[in-house]
Amino acid sequence: MSETEYHSGVLHPLDMSKGLEETAKEICEKHGWEMKEWHSDWEDLLCDEGYQEYVVAHGVIYKVDNTEIDPYDDVYEAEKQPDGSYRYTLKYYNGGCCFGEAIETALERAEEG
Repeated sequence: MSETEYHSGVLHPLDMSKGLEETAKEICEKHGWEMKEWHSDWEDLLCDEGYQEYVVAHGVIYKVDNTEIDPYDDVYEAEKQPDGSYRYTLKYYNGGCCFGEAIETALERAEEG
């Protein structure tokens, strides 16, 4: 069932020196998340099992520190922190987009100023 969601928190970028798939694989194995036949790759498994705990945006995996807030209006806000993390606030109808798409919109708006 679709409903409006409102989130606020911080995105902590992970070390991507091993690449997206290898980093996603390491996270999945650390949590004991097993690949199923419907998962296309490790990123897919991470996004499925780690929903709202990890998010992939613009080729970077972020650890999510999230708080859900009572919803009213759509909000997509992100602010880059000195350490490279992003503080974010999201409020959206999940019938129109998902958590990852809302994060991408917030990051794009942060880059635009």
